[in-house]
Amino acid sequence: MRFFKAVRIEHAALLAEPCSGPDLDVAQAWRDHRGRFLDQFTPVSVDAWLRAERWDDAREWSICTSPMDASGSPPGEGWRPVRLEFMDDLHAVTVLLRLGSDVRIEAPDDIKAKLLDQIDQVATLYRS
Repeated sequence: MRFFKAVRIEHAALLAEPCSGPDLDVAQAWRDHRGRFLDQFTPVSVDAWLRAERWDDAREWSICTSPMDASGSPPGEGWRPVRLEFMDDLHAVTVLLRLGSDVRIEAPDDIKAKLLDQIDQVATLYRS
């Protein structure tokens, strides 16, 4: 079984005869396929402060974005404590870079270190 994005379909035609073969539960097949795909990743949770106006972006780009109880002080006015869920470290760092100075990571430390390493690499590239 293979899945394709609907946007890749260039032409479709309705045939007079029905398809043959065994009955297929497409929804269950998709859940099974998605589960096997997600099993390839190690999920990561990030606790952070997020500027309120970036809430929708964080929700769109992460697997899950949820408010949480504040720990520590916000970086300034208009910041919200949030837990962000990602597929893996690469997904987390990519989204956090995209949020830029509108997010401040509180935990975990290894994600902060990976983010800083990426920022250092970009700065080195442009400074040389």
